[in-house]
Amino acid sequence: MQPGGAALYSAVGARVFNDHVAILSNISSNYEFRSEIRRLFPHAHIRIRKGRSSRFRIHYTQRGEAQYLASRIGVGKYLTAEEIYRIGRRYQLIHLAPMNPNKVLKAVLKLKMDDQHKVITHNTWMGYMYGKNRRLLMEIAKHTSFFILSEREIKKLTRMNSSFDAIKKIEGRVIVTLGELGAIYKEGDEISMIPAAVGIPGEVVDVTGAGDVWCGAFISAYGLTRDIHKSAIAGSLLSSLKCRGWGFEKIVRLKFRSVDELIEYVVRLKEKKHRSLREYTN
Repeated sequence: MQPGGAALYSAVGARVFNDHVAILSNISSNYEFRSEIRRLFPHAHIRIRKGRSSRFRIHYTQRGEAQYLASRIGVGKYLTAEEIYRIGRRYQLIHLAPMNPNKVLKAVLKLKMDDQHKVITHNTWMGYMYGKNRRLLMEIAKHTSFFILSEREIKKLTRMNSSFDAIKKIEGRVIVTLGELGAIYKEGDEISMIPAAVGIPGEVVDVTGAGDVWCGAFISAYGLTRDIHKSAIAGSLLSSLKCRGWGFEKIVRLKFRSVDELIEYVVRLKEKKHRSLREYTN
């Protein structure tokens, strides 16, 4: 068992570039990793609720695709759109982890009405892509700053077999992550490929939370650079690094002042210049 949850993984990804990352969530009184979250995120907005923690049993295929054998959504589901708005209005960069699409849309509309200049990103989950949720997710994509999906997710959402064709069906600024290849980005009628820049050495150990780390690294890097391509490269590199160890052990101590520093770190890692890597950890 290891600490999990999309919000936690995305916050760990964002923390690599920013010391002031806050996480908003509900946890149960029996949540085993409460002290670790408090240590990593001293600015966290955490409510202890009666009930059970979320639990997932996941099997990964040889291609790294997640198959959910069992899932139980816990007290996190009681987080309301009003709470997200009340806390979120204090921040200029907001990533909304996978939640009920109706709740997400309400929160996004309120936040954008309050301040059109907020950067809001959202990624979702395959389990939400059914019935009227498909329409809600398409609507969310129009109002978020960036709507982020994996190849499998965008194909399921649009019911299309090609990621390239599927991305054309969604309005708004859409990013499709391609694992270690990088990402596809669409804005208006323009579609571009963003390669991951540098390959990561080592075997893939654990892909849990890789997409969420990608999102956290992306929005945090975007806050530094306002450069979509550089931010997507940061997401691809950091999520690949995360997959080289269990949980988030490979990235939780990393700190970078810029995306260029992250790229330099990966190049040095590839060249096996281990002695110079300590300067990037805290």
